Amino acid sequence: MVKSNLLAEFAVSKDRLIQALACVSNLADRAVVQAIVHPKDTILGFAFSNTLINGESGDQIYAYYIIVQEEMMGAKFMVNGEEWPLFYISCSEQFINSIAALEPRDNQFLKIELLSITEEDEPDVLKSEAFIMGDHNSAVGSILQHPSSQDDDTTLDADDTQSVLYG
Repeated sequence: MVKSNLLAEFAVSKDRLIQALACVSNLADRAVVQAIVHPKDTILGFAFSNTLINGESGDQIYAYYIIVQEEMMGAKFMVNGEEWPLFYISCSEQFINSIAALEPRDNQFLKIELLSITEEDEPDVLKSEAFIMGDHNSAVGSILQHPSSQDDDTTLDADDTQSVLYG
């Protein structure tokens, strides 16, 4: 049996989404979507991130692209910050090109739904589904399978008074 859990739905400009995915695509073909969480446990937006570690030298290269709630239309978060799971979205060239081909809805916005999927017979495996809808019933999506627990952080903390990140 499959259990699908809607995590968030919102609309964001086509350009911002393409910029976010393109920013992190040079490091890997998938990005972690981290929730930006206010100290009162509300989600303020998302960070698309990737890290590349050189095994020989230990050097790290990382990329983050932030989209905050003020840039979204109709944002609904079905989970709170502490419940945000490990979530991946494709940032492959083909996926970005497919998004670029979508005709946006009102005011250049695309509607996005983020879903976490688990299968009863494989509880240690999650699927992250990003469903992106344009106008005229057009849509693209990515479904990425991954272990349910990893070392990746699922959230970033925001300052108590502003939407500023701190480490």
